[in-house]
Amino acid sequence: MASFFAENRSATPPDPQEVADVVVHLVAQPAGTRPLRTVIAAASQRSYPQEINATVERATRGYLESLGVLPLVTLGSPDNRSDIDPTSSIVH
Repeated sequence: MASFFAENRSATPPDPQEVADVVVHLVAQPAGTRPLRTVIAAASQRSYPQEINATVERATRGYLESLGVLPLVTLGSPDNRSDIDPTSSIVH
Protein backbone atom coordinates (compact mmCIF):
# COMPACT_ATOMS: atom_id res chain seq x y z
CA MET A 1 0.00 0.00 0.00
CA ALA A 2 2.93 2.29 0.61
CA SER A 3 3.83 2.26 -3.10
CA PHE A 4 0.27 3.29 -3.99
CA PHE A 5 0.39 6.31 -1.73
CA ALA A 6 3.95 7.16 -2.73
CA GLU A 7 3.04 7.15 -6.41
CA ASN A 8 -0.05 9.30 -5.88
CA ARG A 9 1.94 11.81 -3.85
CA SER A 10 4.93 11.86 -6.18
CA ALA A 11 6.05 14.82 -8.27
CA THR A 12 4.36 13.14 -11.25
CA PRO A 13 1.10 11.66 -9.91
CA PRO A 14 -1.26 9.69 -12.18
CA ASP A 15 -3.10 11.81 -14.72
CA PRO A 16 -6.92 11.62 -14.42
CA GLN A 17 -7.10 12.43 -18.14
CA GLU A 18 -5.97 8.84 -18.77
CA VAL A 19 -9.33 7.60 -17.46
CA ALA A 20 -11.23 9.92 -19.79
CA ASP A 21 -9.04 8.87 -22.73
CA VAL A 22 -9.72 5.20 -22.02
CA VAL A 23 -13.47 5.78 -21.80
CA VAL A 24 -13.42 7.57 -25.17
CA HIS A 25 -11.40 4.71 -26.69
CA LEU A 26 -13.72 2.04 -25.27
CA VAL A 27 -16.88 3.81 -26.44
CA ALA A 28 -15.40 4.13 -29.95
CA GLN A 29 -14.84 0.37 -30.23
CA PRO A 30 -17.55 -1.63 -31.98
CA ALA A 31 -19.90 -3.60 -29.77
CA GLY A 32 -18.58 -7.09 -29.17
CA THR A 33 -14.96 -5.98 -29.34
CA ARG A 34 -14.77 -4.03 -26.09
CA PRO A 35 -12.87 -5.68 -23.25
CA LEU A 36 -14.89 -6.79 -20.26
CA ARG A 37 -12.41 -5.14 -17.90
CA THR A 38 -9.73 -2.50 -18.40
CA VAL A 39 -6.88 -1.78 -16.01
CA ILE A 40 -5.61 1.78 -15.81
CA ALA A 41 -2.61 1.83 -13.53
CA ALA A 42 1.07 2.49 -13.33
CA ALA A 43 3.22 -0.38 -14.52
CA SER A 44 4.20 -1.20 -10.94
CA GLN A 45 0.52 -1.63 -9.99
CA ARG A 46 -0.84 -3.57 -12.99
CA SER A 47 0.12 -7.19 -12.46
CA TYR A 48 -2.22 -8.11 -9.60
CA PRO A 49 -5.37 -6.57 -11.10
CA GLN A 50 -4.53 -8.25 -14.42
CA GLU A 51 -4.09 -11.62 -12.70
CA ILE A 52 -7.35 -11.18 -10.79
CA ASN A 53 -9.21 -10.23 -13.98
CA ALA A 54 -7.79 -13.22 -15.88
CA THR A 55 -8.74 -15.59 -13.05
CA VAL A 56 -12.27 -14.17 -12.82
CA GLU A 57 -12.66 -14.44 -16.60
CA ARG A 58 -11.58 -18.12 -16.60
CA ALA A 59 -13.91 -18.90 -13.69
CA THR A 60 -16.82 -17.06 -15.32
CA ARG A 61 -16.31 -18.87 -18.62
CA GLY A 62 -16.08 -22.22 -16.84
CA TYR A 63 -19.23 -21.56 -14.85
CA LEU A 64 -21.24 -20.38 -17.87
CA GLU A 65 -19.98 -23.36 -19.87
CA SER A 66 -21.08 -25.75 -17.11
CA LEU A 67 -24.56 -24.21 -17.29
CA GLY A 68 -24.59 -24.62 -21.07
CA VAL A 69 -25.14 -20.92 -21.67
CA LEU A 70 -21.66 -19.80 -22.71
CA PRO A 71 -22.59 -19.69 -26.43
CA LEU A 72 -25.39 -17.26 -25.55
CA VAL A 73 -23.14 -14.80 -23.72
CA THR A 74 -20.62 -12.33 -25.09
CA LEU A 75 -17.66 -11.75 -22.80
CA GLY A 76 -14.61 -9.61 -23.40
CA SER A 77 -11.62 -11.81 -24.07
CA PRO A 78 -7.91 -11.46 -24.78
CA ASP A 79 -8.73 -12.17 -28.43
CA ASN A 80 -10.55 -8.87 -28.84
CA ARG A 81 -8.40 -6.65 -26.64
CA SER A 82 -5.81 -4.22 -27.87
CA ASP A 83 -3.52 -1.89 -26.01
CA ILE A 84 -4.26 1.77 -26.50
CA ASP A 85 -0.66 2.80 -26.14
CA PRO A 86 2.01 0.38 -24.91
CA THR A 87 3.97 3.26 -23.38
CA SER A 88 1.08 4.51 -21.27
CA SER A 89 -0.27 3.19 -17.98
CA ILE A 90 -3.35 1.78 -19.70
CA VAL A 91 -3.55 -1.96 -20.13
CA HIS A 92 -6.40 -4.15 -21.24
